[in-house]
Amino acid sequence: MDEDAYVSANRKLSEDVLDVMSTIGVDRLFYASSGAAAFAEDEGAASDLCLYGKLKRADEVRFANWAEEDARSRRAVITRIYSVSGPFINKHDTYALADFIRSSLSGEEISVTAPMPVYRSFVAIRELLSLILAQLLRDDGPSTWAYDSGGDPVELAGVAKEVVWVLGGSVRKRHITRQDSNLYYGDDGEYQKLLSKFAITSVPLRQQVAETAIGFGEEWS
Repeated sequence: MDEDAYVSANRKLSEDVLDVMSTIGVDRLFYASSGAAAFAEDEGAASDLCLYGKLKRADEVRFANWAEEDARSRRAVITRIYSVSGPFINKHDTYALADFIRSSLSGEEISVTAPMPVYRSFVAIRELLSLILAQLLRDDGPSTWAYDSGGDPVELAGVAKEVVWVLGGSVRKRHITRQDSNLYYGDDGEYQKLLSKFAITSVPLRQQVAETAIGFGEEWS
């Protein structure tokens, strides 16, 4: 799609959702935003990432406004999701954690190919959904909860080592040729406060690895 058509289609989808919500009487909304929203005005980011981020951020504002129009009865949870884990993770060829797990289970060396340090933070999808549902079901508190998914930022080599610790295997030696770091993670401090508020226990990365591996089928069992 060209850029104008892409923007137009995205806005139409958002408008359609808002229209139908009023028709069917929605009073609770979860909006899965993206960490890309943080790059909306980042001149150093790729143009497609900026565009995607701008559209996500616009929807964050749109759905927050919907909740605030009737703050007594409406609740919106708006989460900028960075990296999640779990047994139903998709895109095994695209996402680093899934790729590392697949390599380990198939007996291949885990390969980290990025030429620069790459930092990601992971949260278990069951943990994040527990928080979202707890927020949506409350009658008190703010009309809008807006926050990042958290997790400790870990360099991909460290993620690979955690996979090996849980599932076995080895990590191919990697050569860093660039010092500019690739960072994609949210505000873990605020996220941890929210987990604590709702008495939700954070799932450690090693346990996330084990739970994610469950979804890779019986061929490696």
